[in-house]
Amino acid sequence: MNKHFDLELLRTFLAIVDNGSMTRAVMQLHKSQSTVSMQLKRLETQLDVVLFHRKASRLEITEQGKLLAANARRLITLNDQTIESFNQSRSNQIKIGCPDDYMHTALWPVLEYLQIHQNFKFTVITKNSGELRGLLDEGELDIAIVTRQSQSNEGVLLYQDQGMWVASSEQCFNQLPLSLVLFESTCKYHSQVVDYLQSNEIEFNILIQSANAHLLKRFVREKNAITVMSKQAVDSDFIQKKQIYDLPELPSVEIVLISSATNALLANVDLNELAKFVSQQNS
Repeated sequence: MNKHFDLELLRTFLAIVDNGSMTRAVMQLHKSQSTVSMQLKRLETQLDVVLFHRKASRLEITEQGKLLAANARRLITLNDQTIESFNQSRSNQIKIGCPDDYMHTALWPVLEYLQIHQNFKFTVITKNSGELRGLLDEGELDIAIVTRQSQSNEGVLLYQDQGMWVASSEQCFNQLPLSLVLFESTCKYHSQVVDYLQSNEIEFNILIQSANAHLLKRFVREKNAITVMSKQAVDSDFIQKKQIYDLPELPSVEIVLISSATNALLANVDLNELAKFVSQQNS
């Protein structure tokens, strides 16, 4: 066995781990699929272990992979911290993305933690989860808070939340057709709600689609509309329900933190400790 680790191989490996996807790792690393696959194979050959099992369209990390991930992070962190100590002129500006409805519950504690522990300065971009992933992969963001797909190992879990039907009064749920104001069609709840209502032949009209949670809430408050959003984003004066019309309960979602595979600025940040801090703020 080679006694020396190639840090480039470890960075490639961690990019796959953190994204839960070879495809997204390729985009972030700006390497070809064949190069990333070859680097992963070289690492497995060097250690004589299997680091991932392929399960349908996703990768599942093995126990040996989990062990390597923990040690690889320490090695890369020490490397990046050492280099950083010789580069005093480096900016401490962080670009972070977050969907509008997670601003208070997820973004605020993340900003608070990073400012306390690292004294970062921030640029905040508000878009939906799909768009934020694209910006991260293109190098336009350092960190993003997104909703994780089911059965995905993407990112570091911040907290889990429940989808809720939201209205200003009980009467809104009894008026057909239902007047809906929804997040954009890429939102998990949007497609779920439309599917539930159509398959049960419940009449509805979609008045507006927007990524702006404040606009949706204003329609709910002033136009007697109904929306769907995660429980922790619902204002206290609204009526909220897990289900209506005997429809299945709305699914829960996992809100996670993902970071750029090439970002050395975050070398001093323990993302698991950050996630624990956010979880505590939402408990």
